[in-house]
Parts: sequence; structure tokens; C-alpha cells
Amino acid sequence: MRAIIIFIFLSLILLGCSNRVQVYDTAATNCKITDGYWVYESDTIKVTYEFWGNKGVMSISIYNKIDRPIYIDWENSSFIHNDKKLDYWVDEQLYPYSKFITKTLN
Repeated sequence: MRAIIIFIFLSLILLGCSNRVQVYDTAATNCKITDGYWVYESDTIKVTYEFWGNKGVMSISIYNKIDRPIYIDWENSSFIHNDKKLDYWVDEQLYPYSKFITKTLN
């Protein structure tokens, strides 16, 4: 009986350590899937979306097909998931030193 209790206890502990994985189904009307990537392509630009990158990081690859520069307004670009808007650009500045050292002189 004691062995069964220990087995159940250890099983519950090990199950509690498992990683959770969420799987999403994506759909688009103006993109095609190539090698697992969503690809939007026109005569001037090719945009490749990777939604399932390493460690869940989403990435975007933009290829300019013309000889003139293209400009992307990142402040007005967003990723929308289930009516939740996630901006690609956040206007903030991070400082590497968050503590100020003061020394009093005697």
C-alpha cells in the first residue's frame, strides 16, 4: 500500500513538471504556405511569416524585388490574434544601467 502511495505521489510530481504546448490553426486568403512558412508575394515585395520559430518566436522576412527602397511604417504595423493587437514597434528606450551609484565624500 505504501509503495502505491509513493508511486502516485511521484507520478503527480513528474506530471506537474511537464511543459505545456499550445497549437494554433492559422488561415489567410492572400498567402500561400511554402516549406511551413506563410508567404505573401506581389510584383514588388515578398513577405515570409514564421509563426512557429525556435522557442515560439515569430519572425518576418521582407524581400524587396524592385530597385527602389521600400519604407515600412512599423509604428502602424501590428499582429492581431483573436482581436488582441500586438504592436511590432514599441516606442521605448531601455537603459542597461538601472541603478545609480552615489558616494558621499567626507
